[in-house]
Amino acid sequence: MDCSHYLTDNLKKLEPLALKYCLNWNDLINQQNPITMFVDINVTTPALLFSTVSLLYIGYTNRFLSIANLVRSLKDKFLETHDEDLLKQIHSLRRRIELIRNMQLLGIVALIISVFSIVAMYMRYQATGELLFFISLIMLILSMSAAVREIFISVDALNIELSSIEELKEKLEEKGILKRLFESNE
Repeated sequence: MDCSHYLTDNLKKLEPLALKYCLNWNDLINQQNPITMFVDINVTTPALLFSTVSLLYIGYTNRFLSIANLVRSLKDKFLETHDEDLLKQIHSLRRRIELIRNMQLLGIVALIISVFSIVAMYMRYQATGELLFFISLIMLILSMSAAVREIFISVDALNIELSSIEELKEKLEEKGILKRLFESNE
């Protein structure tokens, strides 16, 4: 009994499915992974994350250091003035520091997973290496998402500061102090 016509007929039924998902006929027969069949990931691909994470980490560290200095100066001001607004700013800075810590941690985790990805690919575990590389990219995306959140918090804090300056300007204009200051400088 010849079963070749039966196999051919069933494979022809799968052809529309292959075309629907932009797969070619040979890939469907060979059962390649449709996600990775268009991308050639080798040992050098995860190594690209090293420079990316290094540059991000420098930026994150600079943010952390500038916020740490700001917290120290606000603490000194609070000890002198006992202004409650300074406590609100310090609280906002605490949230930003926590976000920066998470950004740094996720970036480092992305780098470590990328190293494991390289090792897996070097040891000829291509599928495992690709999966680890994908996970490292997700960690990097999460790190940058935390950076975006930190930027929004920073902008909100600056807007609060600017509005307080505008309120002070309006009060000084109402009292005529600003006008007198400009007249005395001329």
